[in-house]
Amino acid sequence: YVSGSFTIESCDASGIPGCTNPAAYNYDPNATYNDGTCILDGCAGLGYCVDGFSCNYWVYISNGSYTHSMLMNEIGCFCPEVEGGVEGCELMDFDSYGNFCVDSDLADGICFADADDCGVVNGDNSTCTDDCGVVNGDNSTCLDDCGVANGDNSTCLDECGTPNGNGECINIVSIMDVPYDQGGFVFINWLPIGWDTYNYDITYYVYRYIPSSRGWELLHEAPGMQFEEYGFTAPTNQTSIPDQELFYETEYFIRAVDSNGNYYDSQSVYGFSIDNLAPSIPTMLNAEFEDNRVILSWDHNTESDLREYNIYRNNIFLNSTLENSFIDDSFLQGEESQYNITAVDVYYNESNFSLSVNVETALIGDVNFDNVINIVDVVALVGHILGTSPLTSIFQADTNDDGILNVVDVVVLVEIILN
Repeated sequence: YVSGSFTIESCDASGIPGCTNPAAYNYDPNATYNDGTCILDGCAGLGYCVDGFSCNYWVYISNGSYTHSMLMNEIGCFCPEVEGGVEGCELMDFDSYGNFCVDSDLADGICFADADDCGVVNGDNSTCTDDCGVVNGDNSTCLDDCGVANGDNSTCLDECGTPNGNGECINIVSIMDVPYDQGGFVFINWLPIGWDTYNYDITYYVYRYIPSSRGWELLHEAPGMQFEEYGFTAPTNQTSIPDQELFYETEYFIRAVDSNGNYYDSQSVYGFSIDNLAPSIPTMLNAEFEDNRVILSWDHNTESDLREYNIYRNNIFLNSTLENSFIDDSFLQGEESQYNITAVDVYYNESNFSLSVNVETALIGDVNFDNVINIVDVVALVGHILGTSPLTSIFQADTNDDGILNVVDVVVLVEIILN
């Protein structure tokens, strides 16, 4: 479809006929009037009218609505040789349908501008639409897993109902210890068998192997529900102790059974559980300094898997005990000591420190602070009582703990030495 303007000249001129256009291939300088034989660029040598000054010039009209028949019937200026179009002519082409093509090449006698995406004039793209509904498509946008356009995966299912499957019907994707528990359980996760995704009647069974050749034990039964993944919290045969490098693995597998009794087994997998919960922190820690000993006591923990208590002095491990009390006679006298307690379970999980208690320690009777109780301490105590050599501290010299230094303390000190 085209529009524009054009000029029609009379063909009745007198004189010498010929091509009077100097730009034409066949210019005749002797001609006195143009007879329409000039051949210009665009369709040179094709034998039809291309002279713009000719009454039957093949008119270049753009962006309008003139057809071949309208040019012939209404304008009366036409070139019959171009009916059907000539590929490559850049002036004016008529396609095989009589449509006028402007600035458009022809393909098999069809104007590109008038054709659908398939190259069909007034077409609806149906001749080149693929099975996915895509014009000039290659079916790639609607392929199923088997490579079939608009397919349902049925052409490449393996025995498990999995498209392009490898025959591994059930895939256990993970097995891991249950966190934040006292051991004895693992999480098992598996992907469904292919038939499950097609709403077949499938039931899953979880098994574990009992050691010492006692065989397989059924742990769990679950119906297929077309889930993307299934899981089960399975008990282990024994709880491992990583701190002691003791690992006890339990073997598991999953079986899928359809309504016809056909069954499909997963591969066997192994997992272990650990106790990753420490006991609670011991409470009500108390300390007393008595008879040159530090006596510690605290409330007993209630955990069933409690193993022992650890005692720390000045943040350094001192000893362990099964009881909820402890006597320390290895302290450094004359110094303040800090004590803490922790609880430990049978899997060696240890609690945090208890609240601290501080104790002032002194060796009663060691009047001269040389960490030895002997006659020299008696002399020092007597000197203080007589006033000849006063002591700077009376705490260790007050052997009967009455706050007064006198002969009674001397008697007690002698008894300490003798005992």
